[in-house]
Amino acid sequence: MSPPSPSVYIVEDEVLVGMELSERLHALGYRVLGRATGGDEAMGALQRLRPDLVIADIHLGTEPSGIALAEHLRRRDPAVPVVFLSARSDCATLDAARRVAPAGLLVQPWDERALHATLQVALARAAIERQREAAAADRLERELRRAAARHEASLYRMAAGMAQAFSNLLGVALAQIGLARHALDDPARLTRSLTEAEATIATAGRHLEFLRRYAGGGRPSLRRLDLGELCRRAAGDAHALLPAGARLAVVTDSFGPLVVGDPEMLAMAVGELLRNAGEALPEGGGEIELWAQEVTAGEVAALRWWPTDWRAGSGRFAAITVFDTGEGIADSDRPLVFEPFYSTRALGRGLGLAVVVAAARAAGGAVAVQSSPGSGTALRMVLPIDAGGDA
Repeated sequence: MSPPSPSVYIVEDEVLVGMELSERLHALGYRVLGRATGGDEAMGALQRLRPDLVIADIHLGTEPSGIALAEHLRRRDPAVPVVFLSARSDCATLDAARRVAPAGLLVQPWDERALHATLQVALARAAIERQREAAAADRLERELRRAAARHEASLYRMAAGMAQAFSNLLGVALAQIGLARHALDDPARLTRSLTEAEATIATAGRHLEFLRRYAGGGRPSLRRLDLGELCRRAAGDAHALLPAGARLAVVTDSFGPLVVGDPEMLAMAVGELLRNAGEALPEGGGEIELWAQEVTAGEVAALRWWPTDWRAGSGRFAAITVFDTGEGIADSDRPLVFEPFYSTRALGRGLGLAVVVAAARAAGGAVAVQSSPGSGTALRMVLPIDAGGDA
């Protein structure tokens, strides 16, 4: 069964021209769905009809013009191409037509060959555009499905990680309380066991607080602080956590840059960045560098940041950057590294780099990762520089 002939709607204020055009289209094998002599009449008819193509005179006798009609059709149904007719080909007419990007322009007098060729090209372009739109819609649907699957996997990973982390902490706390029960006659052992149990429960509380802040809740304790000094202290605390053979270099100015943030969260974030870098090093060790410095607006604009809705303002920025000479991060893992409890090694290693995102978010900043397999990794947390005054 052959496909139906293309359907056309004609808008021409000169009745005889419209009739002649209709006859020629019939002779060429097109179906003419109707004719209108004005823009208002055409708009009303095209509410009911959906032709494959509209032929409209640019200069209709009354308003709206053919150009206004084309603009209306493009807003309502951009898939229907419009071919203009005109008795003039001056620059003003061509410029006016070009503004609405018609599918074609026929300048009178025209013959059947020119008419047929123009309409066939317009219909072919419209078909290609529909195919592109369908392909784009299909790609979008597939991407939405993949995003939904990633979201589901992320929720599962977070739930499983939280369950394992809190189960471990609860087990440790219960064991410490059990030791305390058997040390009632030994005040020193009793105090030590209860203190350790208290510290374990406090760790669980920090996990919950960081999860809450990662999700955008909670109220961080913001203060004005020297980022270089914070990094130097955090690096000193982290030395014991690094593997044997890891060589850590800290590069900061003697003072500044100054930012406003939660000191405890930022210190934990730097510690997590260094711990992550240490775990990424090959057996036998490697190099880790910790930098605290001001960065340019171009450097900020060039990277993809987490949270993904973060937008840099117009001020100045400081960055904490940790480089390592480890194995690098696979492309498929890179979008996931800042999710709570995500690890390429084993499930349930803790909050992971989500701590860094929470600390950056609390200070109005964001986090980025630059890495490729075999080339090491650079993790960067960018924070607005404090313009002055007390936080």
